[in-house]
Formats: sequence, structure tokens, C-alpha cells
Amino acid sequence: SQGSNARASRVSLLEYDREGWQFHAKGLWYTAPCATHPCLTAIGSSNYGYRSVNRDFEAQLMVLTTNATLQKEIRSEWQGLTSEAANVLISDFKRPERRSTLREVFLAKLLHQWL
Repeated sequence: SQGSNARASRVSLLEYDREGWQFHAKGLWYTAPCATHPCLTAIGSSNYGYRSVNRDFEAQLMVLTTNATLQKEIRSEWQGLTSEAANVLISDFKRPERRSTLREVFLAKLLHQWL
């Protein structure tokens, strides 16, 4: 539907893209459609996989704020984390170097509860 397309256009997946570096971070930041700074963020473990949900004890806190100073600080954090990142598109996952091998698919299915 048109509404779901509009919402999807506001969601982005970014991947760290700095030559010779590796970096692992994940998070959630929400900026309202009419706003310039995030009003919601996750603090703690942003793991949503099977193991994290069903096996591990992980804590997470969602912070929703109307405080303009805190919103600016949240945006600054996001900008720092994403300054060396590039948008990833669905088409990127169709590239041959992104495809999983049969062995990887098999192992992921076998070991999914520990991943």
C-alpha cells in the first residue's frame, strides 16, 4: 500500500564502509516525520535474533524524549556512528559476493538457536 511504501522509505540499513577497518554496532533511532532530531532510541543490547530473544538474558531500555537537548545528543551519537557508513539496498544482497553458500545456509539452519 502507499502508506507502507512511505514508511519503508524512512527506514534505512547502513553498513560500516571504511577501508581496512571493521566495526560492529547496531541500534535503533526514530525521528518523527516532521522532526529533525530523533525522539526515541534503544539503550542496551540491540540484539533481536533467536538466541537473544529465547536463550540469553539481555536488557534493553527504550528512551522516548521531548527534551530538545537530549534529542540533539542522540542525533550527534547517531551521526558519529554512521559517519563512515553507506546505505545498503535490497539489491546489494543479490550481488554474488553477498550470497550465502549452501554450507552457510545449512550451518545457519542447524545452529540458529545459538547464533
